[in-house]
Amino acid sequence: MKAMFEVIKYEGDNSVLVYRHPTEDFNTKSQLIVQQSQEAIFYSRGQLADSFTEGSYTLDTKNIPILRGLVNLPFGKESPFSAVIYFVNKTEQINIQWGLPKVTFTEPEFGALLNVGAHGTLTFKVEDAKVFLSRLVGQKASFTQDEVMDFMKDFIISRGRARLANIFNTYTDFDIFTIETQMNTLADALKEELTEDFREYGLHLEKLLVKGVAKDEDSAAYQQLFQRRQQALELEAIRIENEKRMAAQAGELDLEAQRRIFEMGMSEKESILQQDLAARGVRTDADAQGYKRKVEGYTYQQERGFDVAEKTAENEGVGNFASAGMGIGIGVGAAGIAATAVGGMYNDALSAISNPGTPPAQDPTPAVPGDILGGIGLDSLGADEPATPVAPTAPAKSKKDRLLELKELFDMELITQKEFDARKAEILSEI
Repeated sequence: MKAMFEVIKYEGDNSVLVYRHPTEDFNTKSQLIVQQSQEAIFYSRGQLADSFTEGSYTLDTKNIPILRGLVNLPFGKESPFSAVIYFVNKTEQINIQWGLPKVTFTEPEFGALLNVGAHGTLTFKVEDAKVFLSRLVGQKASFTQDEVMDFMKDFIISRGRARLANIFNTYTDFDIFTIETQMNTLADALKEELTEDFREYGLHLEKLLVKGVAKDEDSAAYQQLFQRRQQALELEAIRIENEKRMAAQAGELDLEAQRRIFEMGMSEKESILQQDLAARGVRTDADAQGYKRKVEGYTYQQERGFDVAEKTAENEGVGNFASAGMGIGIGVGAAGIAATAVGGMYNDALSAISNPGTPPAQDPTPAVPGDILGGIGLDSLGADEPATPVAPTAPAKSKKDRLLELKELFDMELITQKEFDARKAEILSEI
């Protein structure tokens, strides 16, 4: 005969998720002890009778009203009854190993076919004891952590592989070479995929961690992709360096110009910047030359006269003439004559642009008086030498060429706007 005050409890291994009490006959004075993180489920005649959470209970009719109705217990009296009692362990089951076989996916950037797998750990617990018992345990006397994972393994593999392949094929953020830095994101995606499957069996997937990714690093596809990626990284580094260099060179450009350059391709940017820098150099040089002339007190025409005089001094025959003139005190007069000659040359150049084919104007320089140079016989220099042959007249330039030359003179600030407009009108009037 059973003891009237039997104690009903379970103190076992934490890996055991369900324990069925071996005794099925009790009385209303029995003591039920439910440990922390346990839940006791009563079944009578194949039906769910009642459940008890953490605590100590005396099984009387006040504590088990549902059971009283099922077995017709007399109210307030000590009576025997029969029931099947399950103790369900609801503690977290931690560090459970899981793994996914390799899946084949198409690497999105270069289209390489790669094989990748993953493995890690997960943590779960029984969330709904009644659903867990009815859907997964059935009539078994016990149910362990390993049995849960054996059952859930098919869900993990089938759904996990599909999600893994989808992630690699869809999300360009996942780089096969740096995927180890993105394991948390990958773990969150896999956990989201599997959570509902666990819930359907009364389980809650608390955590899922990815501890490693398996890659076929020795495969030809992986090696080729690695080389292509290295080349891409090198090109990207060069591109960034070029961007920095051009940004420094274009520092003086206005905001609108910077915006346009930023939107262009690299080759266009290079061309635009080179043109801009070249133009800036020409303008800067011209500005500097003009400022220098202004400070030193002479014009461009006078500067060209100095250049002619310098070239004349370098010529052997004329150099003797200049030396003789300077020796008798006529240096100042010769310089004035040279400046006058240069002025005539300058006017001739403009006249040639406006009226091609017209013979150059006669040298306006007055003849050298005989009382200055003739006294020493210089007026007859070269009298016995043959005359220098006259060069044939150059063919007339086209109006387009003349306009381009005129524009070049204006851009170099060698003529004024008024002069430019006047000469341009003369050329266009010939059309």
